[in-house]
Amino acid sequence: MGSFFQSFAHVCVGMFRGMSLHQICLLCPGADKYMGTILPVLLDAAKDSDPTLRQCAAYGLGVVGQHRGQHLKPRVPEVVQICAAIMSDPEARSNTDNATATDNAVAALGKVLEFHGECVDGGAVGGLWVNALPLQNDVAEAKYAHAQLVRMLEASDARCVVG
Repeated sequence: MGSFFQSFAHVCVGMFRGMSLHQICLLCPGADKYMGTILPVLLDAAKDSDPTLRQCAAYGLGVVGQHRGQHLKPRVPEVVQICAAIMSDPEARSNTDNATATDNAVAALGKVLEFHGECVDGGAVGGLWVNALPLQNDVAEAKYAHAQLVRMLEASDARCVVG
């Protein structure tokens, strides 16, 4: 069953180019048993040259981090590295599609900080995240990330204070 699902996941991502697996991550009651297959697909897609695919994958990584965190925890350093690469790309905000993918990478990084802060250098990741705000292209992710920043500031969370 695992190889079928892996093939299916790659076909979905490849065929639809905008189809991410985040809905499966969130909505399928039995999705936990497929996270070992889904997560590598999301990580790979987040490095794709197509900004729509990167956006979907970055969003999916944020969903996994927030709702299926036990599966992301061992891969947190890789997720941080991928999000940082998307955010620092010279073309990160060159057009709406790239900017939306970047917003989703920033939001995913914020979710890693919020839900897996013990797995990262909080000051470094927090600084990277705060310096990438405000988000301007993905309204839903912007609302979440900006509210997250407010929560962290109200809690005097040192990870969101940039020196």
